[in-house]
This record gives sequence, structure tokens and C-alpha cells, in this order.
Amino acid sequence: MNKGSSGIYDRCLEKTPEQLFIGVLRREFELSPVACMGILEAAKENLFSPVPETAGMLRFVCASKGAKNGNPLGEQDRVSVTLTLDERNADP
Repeated sequence: MNKGSSGIYDRCLEKTPEQLFIGVLRREFELSPVACMGILEAAKENLFSPVPETAGMLRFVCASKGAKNGNPLGEQDRVSVTLTLDERNADP
């Protein structure tokens, strides 16, 4: 079935950065669609989440409060926190 030039155009519209990324994961690493979506969501959350725009604020990823001691950090549950520098009581 030949869709003609409009079919090619429609196919190009489907090539979002997310779909291209998933395609690479599937071809190069032979991952399942579910694994690819999980990796995409983790990447979006950790790499592209909003960065604090206020001076004195920093986004930081660390082990969660319930993380067990002695396990490698890569195996721990992690959370993203925003650290704020507070100089109200700083020496003059």
C-alpha cells in the first residue's frame, strides 16, 4: 500500500526526540518497549527537570531517608531535593 508523499510527511511528524531515543534503545541495546519507556521517563525526570532559578538554590539527587546503610548508592532509593542557602544568621 503506497501512502504517497503525505504518508512520508506523516511519518516524519512521528519522529519526535523521544521516539528517536526509544528507537536507539530498542535497536542498539535490544530492550523491550516497557524498559525503553522506563529509561525515557527516568532520563526526563533526572536530566530535564526544572532547575531552580533563584540564587542560592541547587537541585541535588541523594539517597532517600529510608535507604539502608552499606548498599552501593546506585542501588539505593533516591530522591531529588532543592537545597537553599540561608544567610540570615551569617556573621557580618
